[in-house]
Amino acid sequence: MVATSPQPAVEAAIWLAFAPGSGHFTAVAVSPHHLLTVARLCVNAPYIKLMRAGEQVRTAEVVRAMSPEEGDLAVLYCHQELPHVLRLLPADDLKELTNSLPVSVVGYRDCLRNALGKKAVVLHWSTATFAPSESGQPRLSISVQENEIGGPVLDARQRLVGIASRSTEGNDGLVVPVDGFYEHNRKWKIPLGPPPPRVAKAPTMAQSLALMHLVAAQHEEHEGQNNQVICEHYRAALRLDASAGAAHLGLALAKTLQGEIDEEVVRSLGRACELLPASEWAPECDDTRLRDLLRSSKHLHGVINALRADLKKGRPLAEWAALGRAVADLVHTPDSIEPDRPRPPERAAGRLLLWAGQPRSVIAIPAREQPDILRAAAFLLVDHPEQALFWLDDPQAQEGGDAEAGRLETTQQIVEALRWIARVREGMYDLPAPREVAEKHASVLGKLMPGGDVLSWHAHAVSRAVSGDIAGGAEDLDRALRGLSAYSLPGRWAREFPGFLPTPAQLAAAFGRVVLTINSPKLARQTLEKLPMAAPDDAHASELSDVEHKLREAAGLTPGMEISPERALVKVMREDPRAARLARTLAQFANEPLPITRLGDFEMILPVLEKVGITESDEENVTFKPEFRTRIRELLTQDQRAAALHDAIDLLLVAYLEGGPRDRRILWPHVLETTNLAIEHSIELLPATELLARVGNQRARELAYAEARDLLQRAADVGARGGVPADLVAEIDMDLGWVLMSLNEHEPARERLEKALAFYDDMAKNSTGATPHRRMARIHYTLARLNATTGDSESAHRNACRSIDEADRGFEPGSRKAMQIYTSLTHLFTQLGDHLRARKANARINPRERETRMDLTPFEA
Repeated sequence: MVATSPQPAVEAAIWLAFAPGSGHFTAVAVSPHHLLTVARLCVNAPYIKLMRAGEQVRTAEVVRAMSPEEGDLAVLYCHQELPHVLRLLPADDLKELTNSLPVSVVGYRDCLRNALGKKAVVLHWSTATFAPSESGQPRLSISVQENEIGGPVLDARQRLVGIASRSTEGNDGLVVPVDGFYEHNRKWKIPLGPPPPRVAKAPTMAQSLALMHLVAAQHEEHEGQNNQVICEHYRAALRLDASAGAAHLGLALAKTLQGEIDEEVVRSLGRACELLPASEWAPECDDTRLRDLLRSSKHLHGVINALRADLKKGRPLAEWAALGRAVADLVHTPDSIEPDRPRPPERAAGRLLLWAGQPRSVIAIPAREQPDILRAAAFLLVDHPEQALFWLDDPQAQEGGDAEAGRLETTQQIVEALRWIARVREGMYDLPAPREVAEKHASVLGKLMPGGDVLSWHAHAVSRAVSGDIAGGAEDLDRALRGLSAYSLPGRWAREFPGFLPTPAQLAAAFGRVVLTINSPKLARQTLEKLPMAAPDDAHASELSDVEHKLREAAGLTPGMEISPERALVKVMREDPRAARLARTLAQFANEPLPITRLGDFEMILPVLEKVGITESDEENVTFKPEFRTRIRELLTQDQRAAALHDAIDLLLVAYLEGGPRDRRILWPHVLETTNLAIEHSIELLPATELLARVGNQRARELAYAEARDLLQRAADVGARGGVPADLVAEIDMDLGWVLMSLNEHEPARERLEKALAFYDDMAKNSTGATPHRRMARIHYTLARLNATTGDSESAHRNACRSIDEADRGFEPGSRKAMQIYTSLTHLFTQLGDHLRARKANARINPRERETRMDLTPFEA
């Protein structure tokens, strides 16, 4: 009978083994590196592969074997540690076994048949009785299938009693007791202690199905079937379990045998190196298939191309780093260990090791076929320029006289570029090279080594700085820093393999140190303008800060002062983001002093801007430096400019309405500048319209009619462009009509007033509020004044009567605004000769105000 195991830890010690020439069988782990199985199945095999669902495939070898007469038991050794082992039944207890002892037999019964029949490969538990036979070898009461041979025979406490076997004729189950192993282990000295405790997890169904495809693929390989069928098995295994390293390796091998060395092959090779243990490519591993692939020049060049493609796409490089470590192990393997095996192609291996983050391994490669160019590049990556110079000999001698002209020219350019970098790092400066030479150096080195373009541009930047060309050096430095960004190939490589390429702060600090040696205040000042700031997470930010401090001293600047708007903005942004917002806001104002008290909450963060030199202030006003204002405006994005103008208009609107005459006079140029910017960039048109309308209204109250007309006219024009609400448009028309009337521009005033009147008339029909009636009272009064001025007394009287009627509906009796409108109407009716309505308007004035506002005594007689 068959039952499911309640103990995953027991199953975790049982492995499915495959021996070329013998097929599949079972093996059981008895120590962290040793397994027991039947000797006749594996003693002549070149290697044994150990498999289990959910585990990576391991390679084992036979280290001890007992003859059939002694028990037919073999001891396998696996270099990779096995996670779980089974306890052996003590030798003393073996003597007490009874003839009818119940035991469990565990093994991969019919695994090959199941795999070929597309059934999951799982362990089977069978119960049987354990009894000695007449021949003296214990027998089982059940038959043992072929793939079940080598499985453990367990007692009720899950201790190993023996190894399952079967007779040479038939399927009768036999047991190889462990007492023979105990006897031989007195001289073998195989340790039987358990490994460190681990949690055993039962494999998933997907992992068991992936193992099914691996078993089927191994059988097809052993039978010499079509490689296309084998590839499909491995692909199916990877679809079920993408972490199956053996499937990746098998796919790479099968496609290579078909002559298809494409991207799928090299990526599968990389994943195999990442997933499989290092013992799979170690010299002591008898399975040489993985090592043979890593020795192929075609495969290594394909890996380099795939690695660079992943860098461009920003993918992680873990698999390529693992493959690089594997190649490094093979390159450094002594010839005495594998005398009959070819070494990896050192040219391709060296280039791969550079891109896989192993420059020290390149340096350690023997100098037989390793190009000196690669060794020099590796020395530059580990910051040994003096060694790089030593290996940079004449390229003609390296390539030979019959080398192709194009190849020789490229080699000469590479040597020249590497020598340039090494000499600059050693403090030997030549005259700056032309820009086209710098471009060529960066191009050839960027293809040869990771970060070669970064090192090349930085060397040219330092050379230009030494010659006093700070602007050109800063441009080259910027090219080098852009190479270390998160979007460029060298920057991504530096993040995958930290410690080889310098950080942006290191590059900038080296540039600044060179300028300090010149001892020129002018150059120090120019350098501070161009020098970038270190990122907060840069490990060498303090190094750059020290250089900046010395440059400020050389330039005669106070500590913390910045002379570059770009650096100043970055600095205040890091200290307080609100300060950067204030800087962008103040840049929208005119080049005039601004009252500090009108900055609102921004006043608290003004010292941050003063510290870096963006602004200057006294007790009352703040002044923005003109050179900073212009540059900050240029640096603004569309969204930042919109936000800054919005803040500026809000500040001006509140400050202008709440301020006194002196503050308004100071704010006047800022209002013009800010609204001009809003109109110029077509952003924040609604707030700009509102600000112009409010300021125009205020200037009209101050009787500055000409200025008020210009402001209100601009507000009307901007409102027409920016989709301003209709109520604001009507309010602008009302105010503008009054101003135009005051300036004796009668017809334009009439058009504005009638337009506003039509809007408020419609508003009054759909609203129960008092606002439209108040506005219509003012408009009718203005029209009456306009008609009276032009001599149309009838129309003036009609509009005055409408005005008093609307005032009765809209104004609260006794309020200040009611007093104003009724006083004006009293004067108007008196002027028009309507004494009855003049008395009516006068009666609505507060008695305390009436005597001072109007004297109607002459009309009471």
